[in-house]
Amino acid sequence: MLPETARAPSGRNKPQAWTFPAEPEATQMQTIIWDHPVRLGVAGERSINGPQDALQYLNEMPQGGWFFERARNRCREALERGEALGLSRKAFIGAAIESSFPMLDDDIQA
Repeated sequence: MLPETARAPSGRNKPQAWTFPAEPEATQMQTIIWDHPVRLGVAGERSINGPQDALQYLNEMPQGGWFFERARNRCREALERGEALGLSRKAFIGAAIESSFPMLDDDIQA
């Protein structure tokens, strides 16, 4: 069954393809950052500034366990709703600890 928005081809003898309305344009995600970045590496070589950076980093790291999944879900929620930024940061720190990535001590306390 065709969607209601589909239109039949015009012309009786001309075979034409069905046309559908254009897809809505993808909305641009605004950049959301945490109050304090999470600095990874022995000397803080890599700075994770918000949930978008965290998701990118999580995609680069090997699949983890519970904290990895929690961090991924929390960061997605923060980007979609703009809420619970602190929870997404804490979840990301948990995933980094779970994966034994070195972090600066002051990031663990915050």
